[in-house]
Amino acid sequence: MTNYMDKSQQSILEKDAVDSDSLSEKQWRASLWKFLLFSVFGIALFIIPFQWDGKVTILLGVLTDTLQALLGGYVVYVVMALVTTSCIGALAVKVLKPNLRDGSLVKNLFDVNWFWLVTRLLGMVFV
Repeated sequence: MTNYMDKSQQSILEKDAVDSDSLSEKQWRASLWKFLLFSVFGIALFIIPFQWDGKVTILLGVLTDTLQALLGGYVVYVVMALVTTSCIGALAVKVLKPNLRDGSLVKNLFDVNWFWLVTRLLGMVFV
């Protein structure tokens, strides 16, 4: 019989053993606050109704109406520019295969799977 003990057993058997892979208390607390902050933001944005201009709506509806009022008839062009930019960027990354480092903004935005790219291109053709 061996005296081998893996990390999952170590914390149970030895109460004072510290696993170097675990989060420190400061990191854990920061992660908890980040989770709570974005949860409250999501609930306020999507769930909590309130009265605005005589109608009951959510915060996302107010933001959408405000953006539409600011852009007016240009909303269609802004959305088309965003979709076109995302398609051209994704197609360029797939075809040209540039050497992008992991975690870079360009890689996160434009390195998508082929299914997403084909559906976007078909959506642009048939709209």
